Amino acid sequence: MKNTSRFLIAAALLTIAGTSQLQAQTVQLNESVRTPARYNDLASTDDLSGRTTNFVKSRALRDFSKRATFAVNDQWYRFTDGYLVKYEDMKGISCRTDYDKLGNWISTTRYYGKELLAGDLRSIIGSIYLDFTITTIQEINFPKHTVYIIHMYSHDRWQNVQVANGEVKVLEERQKTTLN
Repeated sequence: MKNTSRFLIAAALLTIAGTSQLQAQTVQLNESVRTPARYNDLASTDDLSGRTTNFVKSRALRDFSKRATFAVNDQWYRFTDGYLVKYEDMKGISCRTDYDKLGNWISTTRYYGKELLAGDLRSIIGSIYLDFTITTIQEINFPKHTVYIIHMYSHDRWQNVQVANGEVKVLEERQKTTLN
């Protein structure tokens, strides 16, 4: 109910505000943010703070209110190619949802620890990477499939692997070095 109320208030304010600057406590809208290089096709770090437009499409707000019913601490960001919202779900898991510039959903990413890793994924990774310790899992949900990125380390290296459709692919591997 709280999130529904927040959505309705935000939608009303966006409609009324027109092209004037929106200062509402219901949705915190940050103008620019640095994103990892792999998101450059979705976002730009251009400084858009000089523009005063209704930059969160109502379609994105409606979708978010349905998709993340129990979201807390949501923060919206605008890019030239769309929007993203960072938040925590009802289990306290950090999440991010990306939208295109029309407000259409692109993906939702959840970040969590190994204790929440599904049993089938745990057995796939555990059978291949016996000497590794899992640190973080990124679960990326796209419209037609889900991809998992597993961050882990062993005594001599760090490794990030992708699991999609039962296939495991190494994305990044780095050797540990000692500083003398």
